Amino acid sequence: MLQSCVNVKLNMVPSNLTKLVITQCNLQTLEGIQLMNLKYLDLSLNLITNVKCLGYILSLNELSLQANCISDISPLSTLTNLQSLSLLGNKVTNIQPLSFLINLERLNLSRNEVEDLSPLRSLVSLIDVNLSFNKIWNIDPLLKLNVQKLVLSNNKIVDINSLSENLREVYLRSNQIVHVKPLASMTQIQYLDIAVNPIVDDQSLDGHQYRRNFYVDYIFTPSTKQVFVSNCMQQIHAKQRQLMNIRNLHRKIHEKRKNFHLNEQVLKAIKIHTQFHLQVVKCTSQLTNDAMQ
Repeated sequence: MLQSCVNVKLNMVPSNLTKLVITQCNLQTLEGIQLMNLKYLDLSLNLITNVKCLGYILSLNELSLQANCISDISPLSTLTNLQSLSLLGNKVTNIQPLSFLINLERLNLSRNEVEDLSPLRSLVSLIDVNLSFNKIWNIDPLLKLNVQKLVLSNNKIVDINSLSENLREVYLRSNQIVHVKPLASMTQIQYLDIAVNPIVDDQSLDGHQYRRNFYVDYIFTPSTKQVFVSNCMQQIHAKQRQLMNIRNLHRKIHEKRKNFHLNEQVLKAIKIHTQFHLQVVKCTSQLTNDAMQ
């Protein structure tokens, strides 16, 4: 196994290797790679643009190409034995070649430029999918899949009616979701993050058995009297004050900076019953948390 090397010459790597890691090497080309027995290959954090040579390594089960400069993934369509693929942090727009990877279980396409998820319809083996930080607005192709963990944070999603009932973990932070009623019937969900969305109908989540693990964000109006926030879903009582945007208040807030935003109006009193028991907060200027995830 080679790791963090410089000026790697792939044609000098032993041909009987089953696992190879070459990360942070400024590697630009895969020319000379002839490792037909490889099961695991990690080429993260390089300068790779062309993955044509990888299409011949049919034995691959796990492939990581994180943080490269890849836009064309066509050669990967032949890797039908792949079970895990990470293309995080590249320049991928067209994921059609992935439609042939019928054994794929884990897929990470975070931080690319993907819009169309149609090629994923045929990937019935998928259980863990990360599609965060893309340009996705339509999630219909995911409806009939058996995915258990789905990360769709930081996209352009409005409608979540197509979410599968098999989901156990769902991350929908920073989208454009207004209505969360479809989540009410998804009894398998154990963890949900829908913070930083303009949600208006949280009542549909009342009584969900795992609600204590739900992270929610709300845009308050002058009529707002109480709301549930964070994984403990504690009540916030706000009387006669307009609160514009209180964000995801974590139960471990005493270990971190306060994770909420207030507008310039004076917030006289927020009563929050949590383990750290914050009783009164007074402010006259905007509080921000630049480390908000």
